[in-house]
Amino acid sequence: MENSPETPVGVAAAADGTLLHALPLAPEALPPVAATALRAAWDAARRAAAAEAPGPARALLFMGADGVRRDLLLADADARCWALAVERLAGLDTTAGVALLVRLLALVDLLARVRFLDPLFDVSLGGTVFHPSLLDAAARQPLDQEGRFDAAAWRMLFEDRLGLRPADPAPAVSPTLSLARARRPAPPDSSGAYRP
Repeated sequence: MENSPETPVGVAAAADGTLLHALPLAPEALPPVAATALRAAWDAARRAAAAEAPGPARALLFMGADGVRRDLLLADADARCWALAVERLAGLDTTAGVALLVRLLALVDLLARVRFLDPLFDVSLGGTVFHPSLLDAAARQPLDQEGRFDAAAWRMLFEDRLGLRPADPAPAVSPTLSLARARRPAPPDSSGAYRP
């Protein structure tokens, strides 16, 4: 089955009220999105969070071509809120809408895990300012099997722009956002890096 950005996503409610979104592809096969759409999703999610408008718990059920199913549970209040905002903005009934949501969550997760991207964004009470290259990368860079961005690949992508040396040690990981709890990453290993 060909997976275009408009491939329908099956949506059903579980007995406990969790919305189940069934996708006929793996997280790493989600399509790119427009950087402007990602920016709009960020702003919508921020407004929804400020309004404390949590949506229902959700589970994204990915079925890859290899027959392996990977589930991404969005039970955390912040992730539920962001999902509701993206659903209102772009819908979560096509792969395009789910791709927008997963890329938004992956960007939030990445910004919480690494410090080398700090010069490319600023979060304040007045809003968030992003360097355009950061949003462009989040809109296009590949996702991994868990629907996350690979920090090492991003480091290489921004090495020259940020003056990073290839020999620099891996950035420290800081699980500061509640999204990390919702996605239940493995605890840091001895080097401080999260394991998928």
